[in-house]
Amino acid sequence: MITLTEDDYIQRVLEQLFVTWNTREGPRGGLHASSILNDLDFCYREHVFGTFYKREVSENTAHLCAIFLDGWITHEKWQDLFTMELDEAQRSTLEAQFEQALIARDEQELLPLLMPEIQQVKDHSLRDKWQFLFGAISGIADEVEKSHYVDEWGLSFTPDALIRIPKPRNKNNEFERYVVEIKGYSKTTFDDILKRANPMENPEFKKAAVQANLYMHMLGISKAIILIENKGDQHFRTWVRTYDPQMAEPYILKLNNVKKLIKIYRKKKLVPERLLVCSDSKSDRAIKCPLRTVCFAKPEEREVYAL
Repeated sequence: MITLTEDDYIQRVLEQLFVTWNTREGPRGGLHASSILNDLDFCYREHVFGTFYKREVSENTAHLCAIFLDGWITHEKWQDLFTMELDEAQRSTLEAQFEQALIARDEQELLPLLMPEIQQVKDHSLRDKWQFLFGAISGIADEVEKSHYVDEWGLSFTPDALIRIPKPRNKNNEFERYVVEIKGYSKTTFDDILKRANPMENPEFKKAAVQANLYMHMLGISKAIILIENKGDQHFRTWVRTYDPQMAEPYILKLNNVKKLIKIYRKKKLVPERLLVCSDSKSDRAIKCPLRTVCFAKPEEREVYAL
């Protein structure tokens, strides 16, 4: 029998909190855009089964659950900032500063221009600081963390935010709409993205851009903001992306293929082959799959998992 010290006991109790949180989130149902964007080991079999059978909750370690929760909190912080309301006096002052900044610099240099003034406000809370930063932006989020559904493919997707920003030097209260994709990265990844002339050379940034591009396609919005934050010190950087139909094309093809395969399974019970890496239910890829039990079950055994 292993005797735990009080230190070890408290450690395990707190670790279990993260596991409990992850379990309460439950499995993600149906076809989701994030899975379509998986280029490494995308599985048509998984997505066909996911239409007809229950998914399992992933058994993640406490540390991995803590990483997931940290990312969720980062998203929530920015979403709060986007929806924050300012009083009229604050808004007028900040919109004037915003306009002056745009005249002085192009849109890509706006935030660094304002940053020194923000850093002088040392006594303000984090919320106050970002309220200043996003003065002309705050309170004009069309939505945050709202799920959308595309009937044609049975596809759900959830942009981090959709916001409206005043167009520079316009007197008609015109706005530009943006999809916002928020990513928190380690210092190593963050610095690597910043040092590159083309951030698309970084695989993590490219994934974020591809994801935002698919959301632009689904929503009919022509621009997106990729907002990355250094999880170590909260420095951040933004890039504006314009919708690229060629970038979206392979994922639309995937969606159409899934749609066809679902029809075939519904009529003939024929299912795509497993990935070669899934030699058995204990292989690395299979362990991550929420349909692994259904996938390796015999046809007659699957019915107990039917939706």
